[in-house]
Amino acid sequence: MHSTQWVSFITAVVIASWYGFASVTAFSCSFGREPNPKENGIIRWAMPLNHRLRCQCTSIYPGGMNTYTPDRGFDPFYTDHPLFTDLKIEIDNYFECENCSLTCENGGLFIDDPCHCSCAQNWTGKTCTKCALTTQDCANDGSLNYATCTCDCQMNWKGNTCTECAMNGCGNYGVFDEVSCTCRCQERWIGKTCDGWTNTPLEPRYYDCQDYLTAHTKSEDGVYTIYPLKYPGGLQVLCDMTAFTGSIVSFSYINGSSMRKVF
Repeated sequence: MHSTQWVSFITAVVIASWYGFASVTAFSCSFGREPNPKENGIIRWAMPLNHRLRCQCTSIYPGGMNTYTPDRGFDPFYTDHPLFTDLKIEIDNYFECENCSLTCENGGLFIDDPCHCSCAQNWTGKTCTKCALTTQDCANDGSLNYATCTCDCQMNWKGNTCTECAMNGCGNYGVFDEVSCTCRCQERWIGKTCDGWTNTPLEPRYYDCQDYLTAHTKSEDGVYTIYPLKYPGGLQVLCDMTAFTGSIVSFSYINGSSMRKVF
């Protein structure tokens, strides 16, 4: 059975006023010695009080010694250089006490022990006002929303940085591509997951310039609409059908965004 001589860590000194009310005017705290379980049981000076209570101490004196580490549910303050004093200013400096009045923004949670803001996802900084995401963090053509510090995902993507596919698969024998998170539907099946049907025969959709050239061997250089898995809505490209047969020279989104060079 374990035994210990160090029992009293903090003593409140109560002074009665002339009007019969009692008020706590001082806390006498103590540094004792005990094994630190995080250092393989090395004996350290310890004060088993949280930051808020340590900062209420008005004096600190030597305490006893524990032969084992009690189960307190929190980590005590361990040190090799304890402070013994009855000067409040020395105690405040030693424990880095401060008057905490932080206002945590963007869903941050105020924690007073020790004084800091626990920021919500994607936010950082002393008061959670800095966005931890950058434009490079938003994958799969997602765009960074600076106001909310989130990625606005495109098409079928979801998740904090648009890396999770929101689709589980394709219907009606559609081919699901996990890389592009899209469905390539069988003939006459349409829709995001190939769940729609059309009686009108669809015009052939070509995957790339080479696919088009294979079907139309006498094609000339020019702008064509192709349908890569990543762009089921279509992509306008400039195809070189003569010198470099079936290669893409440049392309733009079918909605008319600027051209980009492709090698």
